[in-house]
Amino acid sequence: MEMESKKQSQTSISSEDFQGILESIGYNLIDCGDHWRTQALYRDGNNKTAVKIYKNTGVWMDFVANSGSKPFEALVRLTLKDEKQTIELLGNAKLEVLTVYTPKETIVME
Repeated sequence: MEMESKKQSQTSISSEDFQGILESIGYNLIDCGDHWRTQALYRDGNNKTAVKIYKNTGVWMDFVANSGSKPFEALVRLTLKDEKQTIELLGNAKLEVLTVYTPKETIVME
């Protein structure tokens, strides 16, 4: 696998920290076991289950926009639309360890 196709995601954050950050920027989370469901505030979405966010990694996907899996930081950046606020918010979350997140390859069928 090539390093260019990999994305970095901070996974040293606990699920409680993910939840606290998301709720502080306006997300109403629906608990679905290993993940949350919520609406896409960054695009003014009104479907309350359009976005799926995994509790253990913060990796998320928007089913309506069909944009694939993205790291937690991307959701915060899209929502806040302010780089300084994003850095301040994520900086307070004690992001210590970076792990490499590799999206699953998709199979294209004819």
